[in-house]
Amino acid sequence: MNKLLNFTSLMSLMLLVSGCGLLYDCEAAEAEISTLETEFVSDFVIGNCTPYVDKRDEYVDEGCGDVEDLGGTCEELVCTYQYSTSILTGLNMLLLAADSAAYCEAYDSVGVNMQNMVDAGGCASYTGLPAYTQAMVDEYVEAGCDYEPLPTSSVGNPSFPFEKISKKEMINIINDQVSMLPEEYGAKIMRQLERFTSL
Repeated sequence: MNKLLNFTSLMSLMLLVSGCGLLYDCEAAEAEISTLETEFVSDFVIGNCTPYVDKRDEYVDEGCGDVEDLGGTCEELVCTYQYSTSILTGLNMLLLAADSAAYCEAYDSVGVNMQNMVDAGGCASYTGLPAYTQAMVDEYVEAGCDYEPLPTSSVGNPSFPFEKISKKEMINIINDQVSMLPEEYGAKIMRQLERFTSL
């Protein structure tokens, strides 16, 4: 009887000790969520959004508590941010029309925005435009920055990926797009917009 009791006690202790390693660490998960959110909002790319959302879901599923609503799907957040930023960069290109190096840097940034929208599925549902495709990005990058001084009232570079848009129209488009983002995300864009429009 003592042998059976000792065996049972030993097995219970082993299960208890091994089970300790299986407990979900809510505090560590919360810290990881914070890190993943910081990485995501630093550049708003789909590759950083998915692990962030997955960790949030895991945290809730493990019973650690609730998390604030993300404010949209990864695709919606990435597309809205990247499209708004590309328009903002277009506005910046107008302001940098006399500086070829800065203009071409902005041109390259638009290419990055376009690629991020392709990676997020093309973004047609969130921009009101045809979906961005890899072929469009490749063509844009291959064309390169063919710098020509721009008129101050509209975008004049035929390789620029927008129709001719006045500054006022660009600002209105940006405001409309930003209003769809959660406040803390949209604030980042509006700070940039305020800086550019004060030049």
